[in-house]
Amino acid sequence: MVRIGSLRHRIRLQENRLDLVDRDETGGKIDNWKDVATVWGEVEELRGREYLTSREFHAEITARIFIRYRAGLEPLRWRAVHDETGRTYDIHHVIDRSGRRRTLELLVSLVT
Repeated sequence: MVRIGSLRHRIRLQENRLDLVDRDETGGKIDNWKDVATVWGEVEELRGREYLTSREFHAEITARIFIRYRAGLEPLRWRAVHDETGRTYDIHHVIDRSGRRRTLELLVSLVT
């Protein structure tokens, strides 16, 4: 259970509008992210790591975001933007731990 007083960060929830497909000059698909809601939440960064693939260094930060319950959030189609830091996170899992539709736990990773 999340205490409401800990929800002190402004989070913008964005949906990738698949029905509004844009193309770049080479014909590639451009993601079309639209703000859907701004909510209060708690962002808790869990871990960070760096790794090497194909002779390139990559960084990965995983986090957990708690928000009040909101129906319709779908992993991989939604993302969260932490307004204070400007960080954008891809949502990988949406969990209603209590099953009572009070709070959601979003498992996310930083978009690089």
